[in-house]
Amino acid sequence: MKTPFWNLVPKKPPLETIRRHSEFTYGLDWSPLRPHQLADCGWDSLVHVFTPRSLT
Repeated sequence: MKTPFWNLVPKKPPLETIRRHSEFTYGLDWSPLRPHQLADCGWDSLVHVFTPRSLT
């Protein structure tokens, strides 16, 4: 499955799509300690910590 990063401008495509999980993503959170770092968790019982390319 993929986790999209949305462009908040109406009618624009996502800035980036991340493909990390084999099932759907059900959680996404920003790191309070590292700028631009995210963690997501999926129905496949995996957690990924990463920095999206669109934020670097």
